[in-house]
Amino acid sequence: MARRDLEVLAHADLERLGMALPAVTEATVGLVRSGGGGKWHVPTEKKKWSEHCQHAARAAGEPNELVLLDVLDQVCARCAGQLPARLPDAVVALWRACSLTVAADRFVGSLREDTGARTWLGYAIALDRSPRKDDARVRELLRPVLLGDEFGAQAWKAMAGWSQVLERAEEQLAVYREAAPPAVASVTVGAALDAVGREAAVHEQARVLERAVGGDRRWTEVGVWDCVHLS
Repeated sequence: MARRDLEVLAHADLERLGMALPAVTEATVGLVRSGGGGKWHVPTEKKKWSEHCQHAARAAGEPNELVLLDVLDQVCARCAGQLPARLPDAVVALWRACSLTVAADRFVGSLREDTGARTWLGYAIALDRSPRKDDARVRELLRPVLLGDEFGAQAWKAMAGWSQVLERAEEQLAVYREAAPPAVASVTVGAALDAVGREAAVHEQARVLERAVGGDRRWTEVGVWDCVHLS
């Protein structure tokens, strides 16, 4: 199955982020449906159906020019991979930049709403998921569009929207980092737990506690000492 090269976007997300770019919100493509409705397909000649979708070759009638933003989630997965070739390169670049910006904004929201304990492991995971890893890609996507006459202004708007979301992401990461315990204390406690954990007597006491709490039945899949070590 072909990969969906263009991510489904919601108009509300683009509006909220100030990225409702006409190149994206008004982009149209010609699509067809086979008899009985169902998914939309990228039209193709019958002899070429194997290139992406057999249903497209069986579709009857002339293609319908549709706003892609409104119907992308209704395009069959095999045909979706053909869509970028049906759009100007600049529109594809703007669409992908918008997709990455929306994903970055979701990251900011999830980090802000996370009520779990702030740990350095959690921070490392958040850092790995952060939008900063996509910054170079977004700039690479927009660079050739920025200087163009037709879509240049929209590309600058997309760059501004991306930069604002990236800044908010960095602010949330800083807040997370400040809430985490001092790094030295974390390392010291971890080392102490490792040292104690190597003592056989500690594990024997843990097994005694497990039997006392759970009797003959294993009340948990994680041992008492594991709970202490992970806390």
